[in-house]
Amino acid sequence: MGDDKPGGGPTQKVRLSNGFRLMKCLVTNAQYARYLNKLKESNPKRASLDPVESCPMSDIVLENGYYRALQGRDNYPVVGATWKAAHDYAEYYELRLPTEAEWEWAARGPESRIYPWGDCWDASRCCCKENQGRRWHWERKQYVKEGDSWDETEVTYTSPVGSFPDGASWCEALDMAGNLMEWCQDWYAEYPNSEGTVQDPQGPIEGDGRVVRGGNWFYGKEECRTTDRTHHPPPCYSNDSDGFRCVYTSKPESANRHRLTSREDSPEYQVALSCAGEDRAYVRAVAEFLERNHISFFYDEFEEARPWGKDLYEYFDAIFRQASRYCVMFISEHYARKVWPTHERRSAFARALEQKDEYVLPARFDDTQIPGLPPTVGYIDLRKKTAEELGELILKKLG
Repeated sequence: MGDDKPGGGPTQKVRLSNGFRLMKCLVTNAQYARYLNKLKESNPKRASLDPVESCPMSDIVLENGYYRALQGRDNYPVVGATWKAAHDYAEYYELRLPTEAEWEWAARGPESRIYPWGDCWDASRCCCKENQGRRWHWERKQYVKEGDSWDETEVTYTSPVGSFPDGASWCEALDMAGNLMEWCQDWYAEYPNSEGTVQDPQGPIEGDGRVVRGGNWFYGKEECRTTDRTHHPPPCYSNDSDGFRCVYTSKPESANRHRLTSREDSPEYQVALSCAGEDRAYVRAVAEFLERNHISFFYDEFEEARPWGKDLYEYFDAIFRQASRYCVMFISEHYARKVWPTHERRSAFARALEQKDEYVLPARFDDTQIPGLPPTVGYIDLRKKTAEELGELILKKLG
C-alpha cells in the first residue's frame, strides 16, 4: 500500500486474508431514497430519516410522505453523506464500508496501478477538474446556466455513476478515481514504518478523522492516484466531495450465508437468473442492476470461483431447487434447446411444485414454448422492457 509521493506514503506491505465483494459503483440518489423509505416504513419517528440532516447535499426530496430522487438525478452519486450516514446505510443492508486496504486493493490491484485503469493519467477516464460533469446547484436543486453568478460553494460537478467504463479498475469497479471521494471504515493515521507484512490492517482504534479515498470532481492527476489519501472528521461532517460504496464479505459455505438478510430461514439468494449464453448481454445488465441495488442473486458469470471443482449437476440443482427465493427464467429459442438451461429449469419446476406461492418468473425474449411451463402463467415481455426496467420489476416483486 501507498507510494513515496505526498499524501500516499510511506509504502507498506499488506496481506488481505479474507475475500470481499465491492459495489461496482457509488451509492446513488435513487438507492439512498429507497433506503430512507424502508427506514420510514420500519420506524416512522426516526429523526435521522431527514436527508437534509443525514445527507444535506443529496438530490432527494420528500413528497407526499415518500422520498424520491429528483428527476434526472436518480443515477447520480448521493453527495455529502456523513460517515455516520454511510455507515448506517451499509449496516442496514448487512454490509459495511471498505477498509482502506480493501479500497486500495480494489482500485490498484496486483499490478499496483497508479490510476485504476493503468499508470498514465487520462482525464477522459474520470470525472475530475479537467473533465467535470454538468454544474448543479445542490441548494436550489437545479442546473446552473452559463452566466449565472451563484456561489460556487453551493455547486457540484459530479457525473452519473458508471459514466466512464474506460476508467474501470482491474476488478471492474467504476469511479474509483474522481467524481466523489469515498468514506472508508478506518480512522486515519500515518502508515507505520514497518519492514514486515501487515495482515488485514484496520487502522488505529481512534483518531480525529476517517479515511476518504479516490479523489473527486475538482481534483486532478495527483489527488486521483490510487494511493492518495486524506481524512474528514466523523460522524456528522458533510462535504460536497464525499460519497461512499459498500462491501460484503463472503462467509463459509457451511454457514449457508451469502445474502443481505439476517433471517435464519431466508434463502441464500433472493433471485436466481437462468438464461442461455446467447442472451447474456441483456441478463448481465439485469445482474449489474441488482448488484447496484444490493440484492443477493445468483448469476453464473459472477460466481466463477465458487463452483470450481464441484459437480455442476448437483451444484446447479441446489441453486435452482433450494437456494433461491425466485427464479427469473429468460426464455428464448436458445434457452429451449441448451443443455444446462434445461437442467436449471427442471430443478426450478421441481421447486415450484413443492410450494404454493409462485417461484418461476418467466421473462420472454420471444414466444418459444417451454415444456412444463403452462401458457397461462404471467410473464414479462422483454421486447418491451429494458434491463433496468426489468430490474425495477424484480425489486417490486421482492417488496
